[in-house]
Amino acid sequence: MKLIIAEKPSQALTYAEVIGNHKKLTGYYEAGDYCIVWCYGHLVSLCKDSVYHNQPKWSLDYLPLIVDQYQYEADSDKGKLAQIQTIKTLAEKAELIINGTDADREGEAIFRNIIKVLQLKKPIKRLWLNSLEKSVIETGLANLKTYTIEPDKDIHISLKNTSLASELRAQFDWLYGVNATQSMTVKKGGGKILSIGRVQTAIFRLITERYLQNKSHTKSYTYQLVASHKEKGVEFQTKSKTVETEAELEALKSSCTNDFKVLNYIEKTTTEHPPLLYSLNSLIIEANKEFKYSSKVVLDECQNLYERAIISYPRTDCEYINEERYAKMKSYLSNLSESIIQQKAHLHQQPKSVDNSKLDSSHDAIVPTGITTGLHDLSEKAQNIFKLILVKTLESFSFEAKYLVKQIKLDNNGNEFNATSKRITEAGYREIRDKFHNDHCSSQVMVSKKNQVDSMEDNDPSNDDTSGDIPNLPTNQIIPGNLEDKKIESKPKPLYTGSTLTTTLMKIGQHLVTEGHDVKEIQKLIPINEVELGTDNTRVHIVEALIERTYIEFKHNKYYPTELGLKYYSILAPTDIGKVLITVENEIKLRLVEKGLMTEDEFRNQMNSYVSSVVEKIKLIESSVDMNERKSIGKCPKCKKGDMLKSDKSFFCSEYKNDKACTYSIFRTVAGKTLTDNWVTDLITKRKTPLIKGFKAKPVEGKPDREFEAHLILNENNELKFEFVENTWDKDKKAKGKTETKQYTFTKK
Repeated sequence: MKLIIAEKPSQALTYAEVIGNHKKLTGYYEAGDYCIVWCYGHLVSLCKDSVYHNQPKWSLDYLPLIVDQYQYEADSDKGKLAQIQTIKTLAEKAELIINGTDADREGEAIFRNIIKVLQLKKPIKRLWLNSLEKSVIETGLANLKTYTIEPDKDIHISLKNTSLASELRAQFDWLYGVNATQSMTVKKGGGKILSIGRVQTAIFRLITERYLQNKSHTKSYTYQLVASHKEKGVEFQTKSKTVETEAELEALKSSCTNDFKVLNYIEKTTTEHPPLLYSLNSLIIEANKEFKYSSKVVLDECQNLYERAIISYPRTDCEYINEERYAKMKSYLSNLSESIIQQKAHLHQQPKSVDNSKLDSSHDAIVPTGITTGLHDLSEKAQNIFKLILVKTLESFSFEAKYLVKQIKLDNNGNEFNATSKRITEAGYREIRDKFHNDHCSSQVMVSKKNQVDSMEDNDPSNDDTSGDIPNLPTNQIIPGNLEDKKIESKPKPLYTGSTLTTTLMKIGQHLVTEGHDVKEIQKLIPINEVELGTDNTRVHIVEALIERTYIEFKHNKYYPTELGLKYYSILAPTDIGKVLITVENEIKLRLVEKGLMTEDEFRNQMNSYVSSVVEKIKLIESSVDMNERKSIGKCPKCKKGDMLKSDKSFFCSEYKNDKACTYSIFRTVAGKTLTDNWVTDLITKRKTPLIKGFKAKPVEGKPDREFEAHLILNENNELKFEFVENTWDKDKKAKGKTETKQYTFTKK
């Protein structure tokens, strides 16, 4: 028997279906001479640091902690433990073990760790696939790869070195996180854990630095001349170049007259190709733009849709599908489109997003499967995300949009004035987009991966040179124009939103420049556009971890550092801990390992040396910041003596520390909604908050998730209550006298 270890159940099922004559058993499939077992992502991880030292508490005495032999352990989750046992039982019976995880470092790490913890000694081969297309799987099974140092002749990489690189990356992140976190916690935490991670701390620094840049912005101005014209019954405007000072503007203005000579007029038709399909990143970006959903909401709702087989696998960085899937999708897209968004599907025979050669992983883009059973039972958020996925799919498979572009260039005594107009002549895929946005969405901005650049944050209105229409004027014609000054105010760098944060973590070159590095020199060592902070999947969880640790908060669709976060940043700022360069340098070394140009020992020696240097830097930190100092948000409403202070989980009375003289507290999260400082201040001073949206009702099996809005009030006993506004709580959603937490009860206004 040959055992294939897949990364996830859906992947295992695909393998079984391709092999044929399969049946499902407990935790695996049988198919011919094969058994196909699956993981649930990572079933095995590195052991905790306590395995390597005997200290009951963290101490600088044993730091830096350098490990000679890393140990691994199975996940403690019962379901995962059972699956590990299934893999072990099957592996012991197998004559050959085939690694069928995703064709990337993460897939290698998942498989390699299982082999380590189970101590399997059987022959191993690699099923290396760039897609899950039937023919590709059949070819892969017939041409299994061997783990050798020499690069494979087909995929041009050394599987043995790639597998090693996956292990070294995980060990670097573990070693760096353990040593830096424990050193910083002991040095400056004062009993509070100060977490540090390669990606986590880089993201935290970027969010905080952007906030500080925004707050410290000083207004400045640039200037421009705008000329208004009317020719052939058409009113239009042309603009001069932008100048830096009012003196330059006056000089420019004094050199101009009211007569303008036409230098040239150009008309041309341009074509705009349909966007590519969704990857997880591009879906997160657009769902945030359209509905203000956080990355976690998008991932959670995608998972709900995926588990009901309504969409394909969502944790993907690919924006293409194969021809086999497209042929299948054409059979159901028209009906799906008409039933869900009441639009007809216009399907191109060969869409750009259908391309087998672009599939460089075992996951393709996120698309509808054609199944809608249970869709209307899901939350409104899940349904909105599904509609976005459907619309993007229809757009991507549709036809090009065409525009008529007009450009005119005028001369005024040696000064150029320009204008451009753009009008749709054939709507193509935009017809789907525009109708959907008019019916369902708040904005009309949709981006594809190629447009996910930092210019999205450019709010300079001088860049908008598009006029409503421009008449066709002959060269050398003289036309009149009235000149006006235009004063353009500079804008502060905007705070990161759910969409712009995702984008900036994918485009790290600008951050290397900010850190003072020579990007051109780095580019000689590694293509910078191939390096990102985190992955599609991990970024979501890392940002959520920063929120849970109260270093940052997400409100009004923007990321802010908290009071605690700003204190922590002030400690980190003078150091290079958490800089983006760490990720780039580590990736350079990992690629050298993959190419056989750096040995395992060389990597480990450099890793150990770097981590040791980080610990020494932390030990030398001198800062007067007290991480445990808490700001009062008002007097305790119960004892009237203590101050209300904020902890990780609650707002509590300071008198609690005085032999528990007052035990009054208010939980920070109520019915799934995190309370802001301002809301709690209103509670304890005015005894009532403003109307708060987004509370989550107690789940009811078989019914979609429900949200409601209400005021929070304190009653005469200082108990927290809900107060509803009339008509905001439907008949079928009426309160039953309690919520998921007994402490909070409903009251009707």
